[in-house]
Amino acid sequence: MPLAARATDDSRIPWSILAPGIGLSFVAIHVFHLIAHDESLLSSVLGAVLPLSIAVVVVTAGVWAHEQGFSAATNRLIASWTILGTAIAGALAGLVLLHGAVDGVNVDAAVFLVASIATVGAAAGVLIGVNDALRRRRVEQIASLQRATGRLLAAESPEAVAQQAVRIATDVLDLGINGVWLANDEGSALHPAAISRLGETEFQEIPVYRPGNSLSWDVFETGDVEQYSDLSDRPGIYDPSTRVRSEIVLPLGVYGVMNVGSVTADSFDETDVTLAKLLAETTTAALERADRDEQLELWAADLERQNDRLDRFASVVSHDLRNPLSVARGYTDLARASMGDGDVAGATEHLGRVASAHERMDRLIEDLLALARSGGPVEEPDRVRLADVARETWSLVDTADATLALGDGVDGTVALADRTRLRQALENLFRNAVEHGGGAVTVRVEVTTDGFAVADDGPGVPTADREKVFETGFTTGGDGVGLGLATVRQIADDHGWEVALADGSDGARFEFTGVEFDGSGDSAESADSSDSTDSTDPTDSAASAESVVEPE
Repeated sequence: MPLAARATDDSRIPWSILAPGIGLSFVAIHVFHLIAHDESLLSSVLGAVLPLSIAVVVVTAGVWAHEQGFSAATNRLIASWTILGTAIAGALAGLVLLHGAVDGVNVDAAVFLVASIATVGAAAGVLIGVNDALRRRRVEQIASLQRATGRLLAAESPEAVAQQAVRIATDVLDLGINGVWLANDEGSALHPAAISRLGETEFQEIPVYRPGNSLSWDVFETGDVEQYSDLSDRPGIYDPSTRVRSEIVLPLGVYGVMNVGSVTADSFDETDVTLAKLLAETTTAALERADRDEQLELWAADLERQNDRLDRFASVVSHDLRNPLSVARGYTDLARASMGDGDVAGATEHLGRVASAHERMDRLIEDLLALARSGGPVEEPDRVRLADVARETWSLVDTADATLALGDGVDGTVALADRTRLRQALENLFRNAVEHGGGAVTVRVEVTTDGFAVADDGPGVPTADREKVFETGFTTGGDGVGLGLATVRQIADDHGWEVALADGSDGARFEFTGVEFDGSGDSAESADSSDSTDSTDPTDSAASAESVVEPE
C-alpha cells in the first residue's frame, strides 16, 4: 500500500477515543463488581472503589488528550501506550488467574483481580503516553518557533514585528490570550500594537499602560520577566475586574512588553515560561533590527536629500551668478568704450555699476551659503516687509526699462518668511519676467487673501509649457539653465507655501498661497533691518496707494 494511502487510513482510525474507551470499560467492570458482590468494607475499597478511581483517571486523561487536538500520530501514540500498559498488566494478572485456577481459587474473584491490575496498567500507559505526547509537542513547538523566527526577523516595521509575535504565540505556542504593547517616542506610555483575537474578547477596551497604572509598566521599567499565578488578589493590576487569572509579562527591551494570559489560575508551567521568554527575546531582536533598518532608511533619505540640496545649490550658484556677471561684463565694455572716447565721468559711472555687480555677487554667494547651511523647512521665519524686500531685490536685478509696481496694501504687509530665501525667490521671478517679457515690461507685486502674487504684462507662458515651468531644467531658451522657477518652488515648499502659475491671466502671474502675515503693528525695527518705519496691516487703508519703481 502506498505511504499516502496508509497515512489516510491511519488518520481515519479513532485513536483519540481508544484510551477513554478502555477506561470506561474498566469503570463498568468495577461498578458491576461493587454492586454485584457483597463484601466487607475493606474488600470493597481495595477490590472495587480504588480500581474504579484509577479507571476514572484513565477516562479523564483520555478525554483531556482528545480535547488537546493532537495529531493522529500523537493520538495513536497515547492509545498504543494505554493498550500496552493494559496488555502487560493483564498478562501478569493472567498468570495470577492461572495459578489461582490450579490452586482452586475462586475464578470470579480472580477475574476482578485481573481487571483491577489491568486498570493500573492502563492508567500507567495513558499517563506515559500523555507525557510523551506533551514532550513531543514541546519539541515540535520549539522547532516551529525556530522556523517562525525567520518570519519574525523579516518583518520590516515594529508593528509588523508585533503582529508576527502575536501570531506565533497563538498558533505555535498555543498561548491564546496574548498581546504586544510598544512604547511611544517619548517612552511615557505603552500603546497596544497587536492583540490576539481571544485577547481582544477579554478586554472591553484595550488598555494603554502608563507609569504606575499596571504590572506591565512595572515590568517595562525593571526589565525583568514576571509570572503571576493568581491575579485575583494581586495589587497594582490595571483592571481588577478582569477575567484573566494568570499572566506572564515579558519585557521587550526599550521597545515595550509582551503579555500572555489565561482565565485559569496557575495555568503556565516552566516550559510555557521558557518558550515565552524565547519568543520575547527573538521579538526584541526583531524590533532592534526593524528600528535599525528604519533609522538607516531615514539616514539614507536624509543623505539623499542633502545630496539633492547640494546639487541644487551648485546649480543655483552657477545660474544666479550669471546675471551679475553679465551686468559686470556689459558695464566693463561700456567703461572701456567711455575711456576710449575720453569720457572719464561716464567710465567712472560704468565702473561703479561693475562694483555694484561685484557686490551683488558677493552678497549672493553669502546668501546662497546661508541657504545651503539652513536648507530644509523654515523653522523660525523672520518678520519681513514685503515691499522692502521687493524694492531691494529689484535694485539688484538688471531690469533694463522694466518697471516694478507694488499693489494696494503691499507697503504695509509684514510676512513671516526667511528673508534670504524670499529675496532669492523674488529675484528669480523678476529676472524671469524681464528676460521673457521684453525691456519695457511691468512687474507687479500684489497681496492676495492668503498670500501674494508676482505678475507681469509680458507675453505669458505658452499653454503647452504651463505644466512644466517649475520642473528642474525646464527653459524656453536663452542663456538660462531652467533652475530659476524650480528654485522658486523649492523655496515655497521650504516655507510650507504653495506656488502656482495662475490660469487665464494676461502675461505670467505666479501666486503664493498659505503665507502667514503679521498684522501686529510693531515697529519697523522689529520687522526687519529696513529703515522704513511703517508696520501696518495689509488691510490698512493708509497703505493702499500703489507704489511704482521706475527704471533708472
